[in-house]
Amino acid sequence: MKKAWTDIKSFVTVAMTVAYIVLTFLGKMTPEFQNLYAIIIAFYFGTQAEKLANKMFNKTEEKPIEEVKEGE
Repeated sequence: MKKAWTDIKSFVTVAMTVAYIVLTFLGKMTPEFQNLYAIIIAFYFGTQAEKLANKMFNKTEEKPIEEVKEGE
């Protein structure tokens, strides 16, 4: 399993979660931070879900179909 500090996206997610917990317990949570946290968490889990779906369906990048020239 990959460590959280080896990927910047994972590191930011973990750091934001720690900050969220600390701010909540200190009673200094702001609506702006809550919105920012929700956006980051949604992005993180969205990209994780996409990676999982690609693995499950063995999805590869599709190549465009070449156009057939007239007369061939």
